[in-house]
Amino acid sequence: MSEIALNNYRNFISSKRIVSRNKGIDVPLAAVNPILFPFQRDIVRWACAKGRAAIFANTGLGKTFIQLEWARLMGRNTLIVAPLSVARQTVREASKIGIDVRYVRNQGQVTPEHNIWITNYEMLSHFDASIFGVVMMRAALPAAAQDFCFDSTTKRVTLLSVSSTFSSRMSRP
Repeated sequence: MSEIALNNYRNFISSKRIVSRNKGIDVPLAAVNPILFPFQRDIVRWACAKGRAAIFANTGLGKTFIQLEWARLMGRNTLIVAPLSVARQTVREASKIGIDVRYVRNQGQVTPEHNIWITNYEMLSHFDASIFGVVMMRAALPAAAQDFCFDSTTKRVTLLSVSSTFSSRMSRP
């Protein structure tokens, strides 16, 4: 392959690179809970800056603390959706780092004086995602919740197979 053809190919490949711009907030290191390990604080700050992020961390690396601190720092009405056992555990873990997370089973239990809520996947159809500034989904998805659709026009992820009601609400602009 000639040098010109190789450069053309490199330019072509570079033009296809997807660039993810930050849509979140910059958080100073001092604002992150010092109980977190340094690597956890870095992940929290990165996720806050991105605004939309997925955190893939192995078992025992503190995903719960990372998720909770991320939600706290975003300062928006947050719904965390998790398997039932993880939801209950998250409420207990949150108290260890001074965050009040409330378990709810339907939209009627969400009150304006609080901003971090958690429910389990089976209750998802009882919520209107449009009233939440942040919706976080925990791992260990049940089979019914494994289908997602990304709409490149609206840049929204829609959960397809849990509930058509929640899915349509989740995909609102």
